[in-house]
Amino acid sequence: MRATIAPQDPADNSDWDVDGSPPDVVIKLSCPNAQPAPPSEEVESFTPAWTQGACDVLSTDLLSAPIQFSVIDVDALFDDPIVSVQYQVTRADIDRGVMEFTGSGALRSVAFQLTTYYAE
Repeated sequence: MRATIAPQDPADNSDWDVDGSPPDVVIKLSCPNAQPAPPSEEVESFTPAWTQGACDVLSTDLLSAPIQFSVIDVDALFDDPIVSVQYQVTRADIDRGVMEFTGSGALRSVAFQLTTYYAE
């Protein structure tokens, strides 16, 4: 997973963190008919990339109901929500092996890699 975050919080044009540092970003992902994925590791960056936070789900389940994900800036006193999205995965997404979203506001883009495993 990777994302691009706006340099300032568009809600009030302020820095994400009090000290002016980049946001401390996590993604929470929920897939249909799957155990909730653990939140991704926290990454301090405007262009975070993660290796954790995946769902293990059948493609038929992905095609039957939407995934949901939230991107959050983790802070000491309270967390800043960046975006919450619900998205219906398509066969084209699975065939490409990636779901990519281009947004506006706080989340400029996010991409999820889709890996297919075949039963033997």
